[in-house]
This record gives sequence, C-alpha cells and structure tokens, in this order.
Amino acid sequence: MSGIDLSEVLLDDAVMLDVGPFSTKMELFHYMAEQLQHAGIVKDAAEFIDALELREQCGSTYMGNFIAIPHGKSETVARTGVAFCRCKIPFLYESNGEK
Repeated sequence: MSGIDLSEVLLDDAVMLDVGPFSTKMELFHYMAEQLQHAGIVKDAAEFIDALELREQCGSTYMGNFIAIPHGKSETVARTGVAFCRCKIPFLYESNGEK
C-alpha cells in the first residue's frame, strides 16, 4: 500500500504549540509562513502568504470549533508539508465575511 508517511510531511519545526496570541488570521499566516520557510517546506514566506490569501478568497478555510485549515498552492512550495499550530488564546478567524 502506498501513501504519504506522516513522519516525512509533519516536521518538528512545523509543529507549534501554545503560540501567539494573534489578533488576526493574517498575523497567524505570517507566523506560520515564516515557520514553514524555516522548516524548508516553502522557499519564500511572502509568496506563500499570497497563496494562502488567494485560497481564502475562494472560500473559508475555517471549519468551526476554533479549527481552520489554511492552505495554498504555489511554486514556492519546496516539498509536501503539514504544519500544526495551537494558539495560546483563541481569536476571531474571519474569512469572506464569515466569523
């Protein structure tokens, strides 16, 4: 059976626990993109932020219950990766006018 080995895509450098606080999702995007660049998942944090914003314009990535799954496609992505961020304090994650 082939598939993705979670240990290859979820790197220690991309798991952030009890960070923030963040006031907006853009603050979170900036923090996460920098961490993804540091982990070698993306080559350019600013370019990846643009991809995250573009994806948000297509529809909300907020799932409810303080869970969001922001993601994006970009040439700056160097390798498949998954990041996890647990915020110290919940914040309002607005997307397309939704709260």
